[in-house]
Amino acid sequence: MKTAEFFAVHPVFTRKEFTAVLDAGGMASRNAVTTLLQHHLRSGRLLLLRPGLYAVVQPGTDPAHWPVDMFLLSSRLTDDAVISHHSALELLGYAYTTQQRVVITTRHRMRPVQFRGVDVVTTQPPGALVLQNAESFLVDTVDRQGLDVKVTSPERTLVDVLERPRLGGSWEEIWRSLESVPMYNVDQIISYAKLLDNATAVSKVGFFLE
Repeated sequence: MKTAEFFAVHPVFTRKEFTAVLDAGGMASRNAVTTLLQHHLRSGRLLLLRPGLYAVVQPGTDPAHWPVDMFLLSSRLTDDAVISHHSALELLGYAYTTQQRVVITTRHRMRPVQFRGVDVVTTQPPGALVLQNAESFLVDTVDRQGLDVKVTSPERTLVDVLERPRLGGSWEEIWRSLESVPMYNVDQIISYAKLLDNATAVSKVGFFLE
């Protein structure tokens, strides 16, 4: 795949993804990758989001004003990033209001990330899921500008925001957002709540469903 073709289908990408494409053509030396990326940064074709993470800029556009999709940016910060909590409701179109932050669930510990006034907040997956090797339970994949983005399902998101309301906004925000989901699979909600093995979370979920 040529560089231009790669840019056409990767609006946000990591150095690792770019290197893999060059490697297929036998050009993936560290110097070659660095030289190409620096060339496109200088020409304004790329925008550096953070070390190792880039956004593709439309030719003739000022990179400083190029709109960057924060869900794509956040989903590429770690190899296991999952858009979760209130941000999952936003991505899926159910949030009552939007927030100036994106929440991702990841096992990696990261320094705080901010881009153009939007904070990326990280949270660890629930310990009960880690112990049961069930971190991907009720995690869906959605298309975002042609790229795959992992996001918690409405059912898992319901339980997550009730268990960790600080990541869901105010209680009014949480309630109105969850009520906007047209239909839930209640069996999945119950299964996930039981996986967490958290009596308080189960009580909150039961109250909401009732």
